[in-house]
Amino acid sequence: MKYLVVFFVFFFSLPLAAQDSAESSWASAQDSFESGNYIDAIKQFSRIKRRFPYSKYAKIADVRIGDAYFEQSQFPSAVEQFRGFRKLHPKHELVPYASWRIAEAFYEDLPPDFFIYPPRWEREMSRPKETSRELGSFIKRYGKTKYIDTAKKRLREVLRILADHEFYVASFYLKNNKPRAAAMRFKTLLEDYSGLGLDPNALFLLAKSYIQLGDMKAATTAFGDLMLNFPKHDLSLAAARYLKKHNLLQKEAKAKK
Repeated sequence: MKYLVVFFVFFFSLPLAAQDSAESSWASAQDSFESGNYIDAIKQFSRIKRRFPYSKYAKIADVRIGDAYFEQSQFPSAVEQFRGFRKLHPKHELVPYASWRIAEAFYEDLPPDFFIYPPRWEREMSRPKETSRELGSFIKRYGKTKYIDTAKKRLREVLRILADHEFYVASFYLKNNKPRAAAMRFKTLLEDYSGLGLDPNALFLLAKSYIQLGDMKAATTAFGDLMLNFPKHDLSLAAARYLKKHNLLQKEAKAKK
């Protein structure tokens, strides 16, 4: 009987002992992280996943490993960890945080010169596009989190990069006597990146593209949209002068007859 009692005491104390060990291991890993010892922290969090796979700490170890990679600017590795956590625990309370860190990692991984205008017209835009998708997805799904204002601000910055690129390419085509290609790019800018500060310039140059193409109706419409939506802009006055100087309104009226 004595040995039976000892066995039961030992057996039922195992989970509690394991929990205590998981807690102490987690505290140690957290100390390493807070001290900036990220490599050691990653090792400790990884060890927790192996030794205590069914503990609450194992679930969120991927998040902290992701944070450790993030702090070292190892953004692809951070994204992999956060995505792994989100896939394994889709209903966990830290999923919004992990999703934000993914979007943030894409943003932070953009080269600094992407924020310098004008970008080279031939520059690859895949990374800003990926970043805009991640930020847009986060805003759509987690609009009530505390990260939303920062997410919206950063999305606008990234969209402006894409808009600047589109404007630069369109202007390049217009200057090199390729008005059809220019018109297509200006229209894309106005459809996909409206409201970022380039609309008046895009409408004005879109009209000039149409003039080169001989499409006076489309040119007059573009100038009209410019004057209607941005009446106080300097280019609205220029558009009015352009219409008068080249008799575009009269030409359009004759075309209709």
